Amino acid sequence: MTIEELHEEIDAINAQIKANNLRWEAGLTGISHLTSEQFAQRLGAIPEQPPITDMQLDLTSLPGAVDWNSQNYVFPVEDQAQCNSCVGFSTSQCVAANALIAQQSPIPEGINGTIFIATYMPSPAPPYFCTGNNCTAGMLMSTALDYIQNSGNEYLTTVPYYNPIHVISYQAICPTLPGDDTVYQISGWFYQTNTNQIKAWLAQQGTMVTSMEVYPSFKNYPTINPSQSPVYEPLPGETPIGNHAVHVVGYNEALQAWVCQNSWGTDWGLDGYFYVAYNTCNIIGMYGINGFTQNPIPTP
Repeated sequence: MTIEELHEEIDAINAQIKANNLRWEAGLTGISHLTSEQFAQRLGAIPEQPPITDMQLDLTSLPGAVDWNSQNYVFPVEDQAQCNSCVGFSTSQCVAANALIAQQSPIPEGINGTIFIATYMPSPAPPYFCTGNNCTAGMLMSTALDYIQNSGNEYLTTVPYYNPIHVISYQAICPTLPGDDTVYQISGWFYQTNTNQIKAWLAQQGTMVTSMEVYPSFKNYPTINPSQSPVYEPLPGETPIGNHAVHVVGYNEALQAWVCQNSWGTDWGLDGYFYVAYNTCNIIGMYGINGFTQNPIPTP
């Protein structure tokens, strides 16, 4: 697709957005040029509905907005590239964020933060590749979380995320895991569909992960005007092309939207983040982390 054709496509999307009074504006992103088939390779969540956990969190004083990223508890946005590995990215990021929150260890600012991230960044590779995947198929969120509960996960420095063309490398790496330095191991996980209980967990405990339907227009979610807090909703009549796993870092009642971290790099969306409207994109439930078998971040 030529640059002129891309601009024509985005102009057509924006015309529909304006006609239907939607709350976002399409723009050129780092993945706008992808064909439908290539875009589908950026997805990879298999929908499921595990048993729902009974939760009775206090709903009396929920804040109007929550964003754990703004409090420096979320590791930087990554890029899964052309690989159906979104579940590995979203679950590993969620587990790591919850570890920081549980230990009250936000990522430091400046050079200390750079060193902290380089040291403790979680790897998205084991939950995806070490459960039998090879970039050509998606997976269940429960499978990735079960892996992290049973085998734990590693730092990115221990198990790098290789370019998808090097998937064969994991055939040698995975049998050696879990290693002696396994760090991110959870003691359990849960699934919840009650919106108020989900908001309470996000406000009081930590981040979550979810699966959402993705539509063609979503690849053009803006990198422009982030101060406008654009809230994504699909265009009327759009057909979803697949399901995608994302890391939910908060919510915003004024915007009536979830705040999410994606895994398509920082040249998509709001530096890799996005708002998605409540009750859209078939977001039915979310998964949370129940605890850890050890402290993943060594204390001084």
